[in-house]
Amino acid sequence: MSWWLSQEKNVRFDIPESFSEYDYDKDSCREKLSEVLIASTIVEHESNRDKARFSKGLHTPLLLMSIDPNEVQKKCPLFRQLYNSLNNVCRSS
Repeated sequence: MSWWLSQEKNVRFDIPESFSEYDYDKDSCREKLSEVLIASTIVEHESNRDKARFSKGLHTPLLLMSIDPNEVQKKCPLFRQLYNSLNNVCRSS
């Protein structure tokens, strides 16, 4: 799974927030990381035959803990708006 994601989809595990780009026409990311992760679990490759399949419920929280929100807010206008709103609420509390 890791090999396929890094080699075929250029997922950087050290900086997951670098995945995809914001599409202003769609008002969302061009590609969704969760869809690529799910796709990676069905790829037949010797590197993933004995590995656990991706679970959105189990693995997503672990991935989110490694994401730097400061980096994400630089790339995604929707996240930046949410991020700034939450920061403002936290500062005023």
